[in-house]
Amino acid sequence: MGKVMTDVVRWGALAIGSVMVVFGLGIQTASAVNFFDDVCDGVGSSSAACSGTGKDTISGADGIILQVANLIAIIAGIAAVFMIIIAGFMFITAAGDSSKVTTARNTIIYTVVGLIVIVLARAIIGFVVTRV
Repeated sequence: MGKVMTDVVRWGALAIGSVMVVFGLGIQTASAVNFFDDVCDGVGSSSAACSGTGKDTISGADGIILQVANLIAIIAGIAAVFMIIIAGFMFITAAGDSSKVTTARNTIIYTVVGLIVIVLARAIIGFVVTRV
């Protein structure tokens, strides 16, 4: 059970961090395209898409990219808190068994590493989105 839990934590942290980085960078490159140039020059120039306030709803301080990145970071943070609680429970129930204590310690280490990856990925996404 301990090896499985360690593998779950390791792969979970890797998956969450990878999704944050890939998702943030993938949307940023696609958001540079303006699909409304031709429409706003012609007949549809009075539509809601053409009469925008000049505020970028995809990127920027209030953009969708940061909102999604925040949501993913919050979900991953909640998962990390649960993993730390599980690791604490594993420490309590180890009863001196060194392999169980090692598994619990590794679970906490991998969870903290996952949290660091989450924070760094969120910071990179925030930096790139607000600067570009």
